[in-house]
Amino acid sequence: MNKIVRTLVPVILAIIFIAGCSEGNVTGNAEGAAEVITVVDVLDREVEIEGTVDEVYYGFYYENLLAVAGPDIFKKVKATSLYDTEGYFLSLSEMYREHVEGYADMVDIGSTLQDNFDVEKLLEVDVDVVILGAYQYDMLGDSISVIENAGIPVVVIDYTTGSMELQVESTEILGKVFGKEDRANELIDNYQSNYREIEERLEASSVKPKIFAEFHTTISSYKDIGTSGGEGSFLGNYLEKSGGDNIMVGFMEDSNKPTIDPEYLLEEDPSYLVFVGGESNGASKEGIILGHQITAEELVDSAKGILKNRPGWSELEAVKNNQIYVIDDAIARTLADYTIVQYLAKAMYPEEMTGIDPLENLKQYYGEFLPTLPLEGAFFYQLHADEIQ
Repeated sequence: MNKIVRTLVPVILAIIFIAGCSEGNVTGNAEGAAEVITVVDVLDREVEIEGTVDEVYYGFYYENLLAVAGPDIFKKVKATSLYDTEGYFLSLSEMYREHVEGYADMVDIGSTLQDNFDVEKLLEVDVDVVILGAYQYDMLGDSISVIENAGIPVVVIDYTTGSMELQVESTEILGKVFGKEDRANELIDNYQSNYREIEERLEASSVKPKIFAEFHTTISSYKDIGTSGGEGSFLGNYLEKSGGDNIMVGFMEDSNKPTIDPEYLLEEDPSYLVFVGGESNGASKEGIILGHQITAEELVDSAKGILKNRPGWSELEAVKNNQIYVIDDAIARTLADYTIVQYLAKAMYPEEMTGIDPLENLKQYYGEFLPTLPLEGAFFYQLHADEIQ
């Protein structure tokens, strides 16, 4: 008996000691210590989020959030910057309002793109965490410390550059914040494997055709050439990954300007032209429209007048050979952007890309990762010269 007592006493004391230590670690919280989520964001900032994430500010990259965290996630998104999406992707935004529960209930606190991001309004919403795009973080400056000093952690993601590393890192962050790490890993595996296949198919190609791409989402007239992207930009990355020789790289090395000089363009005479279209343009503006709920007829109709407003373009090799391609800006910056690269690579390297169907792959992505969203509209299109006279 004494032996049993001698054995039990230290065990009981140990239990009492552990319990006392536990109580000391959660002072003021009788129910136990709050869970702490620690993430390292894309700016290499270590951020701690205490407690469960129930209310969030999330500003952009809506589709990626839906893919990672699921169709009900916008019930948790209490505040956002609507202009960043609705100012550029009208029909996509309308689809979200119809098919994404919680989307219409978000508080709009303004946009860094319009210089009206209202920090005080954000603090009034009192969210658990603020998730910003890197472009927002850069533009908010000292306002970041105001948010953090109010006790709200700020996490930065970045899907804008088209960088494989940042796409993966941002997806891992969303998975960790919302407790969807397995889902995030599925998306990452799908993303990396599709890009790996493109790289493997093109690795033997030595001669890269000249290509030029411009945005039509911000132009007001076809007399103006839209902005483009050089090395390191997401558009530049897409052109590089698809095996093209982006003529903007050389131009921006000399000028550092995002809009190409018309004479330089004519001298380079690209073999392929790419227009990045969307639906930010109003009835009074020109620019190719495409995307969700946009028909091929509407797309072609919006392209009329390009050649007559751009002297010398009729003589470009790309125009004479009808190598004119349109891609949807709304697919860019998403975890399905590999379909853009597949589409451009297939245009330039049809034999190497045999068997690859970018539109079918986009449909498969939606079916697997965005099953509640319909995919109806024009997302890729090849134009002919007589359609853009």
